[in-house]
Amino acid sequence: MSKMMTIVLSLMVLSLSNILPAQDCPQLLGSVSTSAQALGVAFQGNYAYLADRSAGLLIFDVSDPAAPVQLADLATPVDAFDVAVSGAYAYVADIDAGLLVVDVSNPAAPVQTGAVLMIDSDFIYCVFVSGHYVYATGNTTLYIIDVANPAVPAVVGSLATSGYTHHCGMKDHYLYVANHDAGVLIVDVSNPASPVAAGSIPGFGSAQGIAVSGNLLFVVDYWDSTLSVFDISSPTSPRSSPWFPPTRRRPRLRSPEIWRCWPFKMCGRQAPFRFSTSPTPPPPSRREARIPVIPSTSLWRAPAPLWRTGTPA
Repeated sequence: MSKMMTIVLSLMVLSLSNILPAQDCPQLLGSVSTSAQALGVAFQGNYAYLADRSAGLLIFDVSDPAAPVQLADLATPVDAFDVAVSGAYAYVADIDAGLLVVDVSNPAAPVQTGAVLMIDSDFIYCVFVSGHYVYATGNTTLYIIDVANPAVPAVVGSLATSGYTHHCGMKDHYLYVANHDAGVLIVDVSNPASPVAAGSIPGFGSAQGIAVSGNLLFVVDYWDSTLSVFDISSPTSPRSSPWFPPTRRRPRLRSPEIWRCWPFKMCGRQAPFRFSTSPTPPPPSRREARIPVIPSTSLWRAPAPLWRTGTPA
């Protein structure tokens, strides 16, 4: 059975219908099938880059949201679990094959230009890119990789964590790392060779989804299916944000297990308008507990004039 791929917003109606009025919920525009499991997606211009597990990296033209067109695929050594894109390059988390650097200057003909293994061939599931550094997570270590030379990416720094690491977001020189049952780890990465823990946000069953937009930090708890919003105008001293009314600062989302969110631009406000879900939570003692699975994905757009569609903020 094929899986479906998320282009812009996945399962948004399920995620927000208990927060927003029905008329404000996103509308399905289009979808496309893939041969494996759609685990991570990134956007740039009119293109979507999909980490499709055993099928590798897939690239789609989404200039017509109702009819996404696959342009190319690139096999990876193990399983593509996540992807980030910046400029002419895509960065793929390929479990214990490490980080792959792919030239996507021609989206129809991607070419792998470099790769780097983590320390002791540690596995990575998630990647985040800012400037010429890629931040890779997956086990109990955060890795910082210099990709200034795409042909020779190099691990330049690392930081041991107290829990399994998942998705990341950044404000200024602070990285917010979803740190499983340890909550959210705040890391000062002003010196990439020597990242330093600068704080944390406890109180989560399994923090996995992270998104930063302006002075707001959005955190999705996989086990509890809740969304938390924090004001990070003071980056190392987050506080609960009144983005939701006081009684709904940690709303329970209807999808049973939410593992990731992305911030999208919204007219007059910022909002975490993308969520991905896993159909059944694997036991935490298994390595698979850190593997997110998207059972179905689609392209969504919210009705005007409330939302602005397009690429993530």
